Amino acid sequence: MTDKAFVNQVRRWLRLHLLMGLTILLVSACGISTSPNPSSPSSQTSTTQCQAIEHDVGTTQVCGQPQRIAVLGPHMLDILLSLGIQPSGYAEINLYFNPETIGEPITHIPYLDNLITSSPINLGLRDSPSLEALLKFKPDLILGERVFAQQYYSKLSQIAPTLLFEGSSGKDDWKTSVQVIAKALGHQSDAHKVISSHNQKLATVRAQLTPVAVTQPRVLLLDARDLPNTFWAYDNETFAGGLIEEIGFQLVFPTDQNQRRKEDRISLEVLPQVKADIIIAIASDNEMENSKHVWNQSPITQSLQATQENRVYFVDYHIWGSNVRGPITAEILIDEAHRLLSPLAESN
Repeated sequence: MTDKAFVNQVRRWLRLHLLMGLTILLVSACGISTSPNPSSPSSQTSTTQCQAIEHDVGTTQVCGQPQRIAVLGPHMLDILLSLGIQPSGYAEINLYFNPETIGEPITHIPYLDNLITSSPINLGLRDSPSLEALLKFKPDLILGERVFAQQYYSKLSQIAPTLLFEGSSGKDDWKTSVQVIAKALGHQSDAHKVISSHNQKLATVRAQLTPVAVTQPRVLLLDARDLPNTFWAYDNETFAGGLIEEIGFQLVFPTDQNQRRKEDRISLEVLPQVKADIIIAIASDNEMENSKHVWNQSPITQSLQATQENRVYFVDYHIWGSNVRGPITAEILIDEAHRLLSPLAESN
């Protein structure tokens, strides 16, 4: 082969390989332009979009849409369920807490159990949650009450974004909390429906009980768990007391109630001083029959006009005692008040 022929062959070989290289680069470039880029801003936004959620302890960044939600206490559970969202983990109050099942699925939660379709993990107590169980559980979001969980807030926040709410016993506190929680979970429209439904039920029952509220307006709402020794009267700053007033009744108290601290117990001897048309006595569910027996055996309680005219009603502490205080509990309480008091309208 001559030198000139050899040079021409080398040139052809170089052109061929250059063409092949350009083709590969072109194909690769087309592949990149037509395939989704996992690091592009749009795809990152869809998976890691965050929002700053203000709650009663601070401001927390909540990213994406949390799926594994840890709920500390029945108040938060009530609010979550009202939005149609199931808990993945739950911390109970002392009354119904089973320490032997921490870290295992809970099989029964009082009063709200029929609304739970998940099998939430037992995370301990609302005022002393198991940090070990939470670490293993790996929640996306933790919901709790400030009064019980604030001392653990920094540790909880290291496990997952944590939102704590005042959780006061006032009748309307949940209306604020449900909207904040709904925002964090992308369920704002559901929160508006929950509040609207509550207001409609309240208005309906108020209208139905108006004849009773006109003729027997004065209601004594008392904690009967310590009878026959002492009792405590609920005012309109409590969950149940506030709802009773919203239904249309007037709460009454012992004459010296204003001179006492709200947490003080009152001697039973003071009870006849209270001019009550209706008495709603709050007792523990497992002590209900005993509380009724004590009431029926006491000369003081038997001397009351409300007792003599069969207008004393015993109700469960878990619902009426401001333990839960959410929209579902409010509906239960309003329905029970209607069931108990509506027969009085027929007797007028």
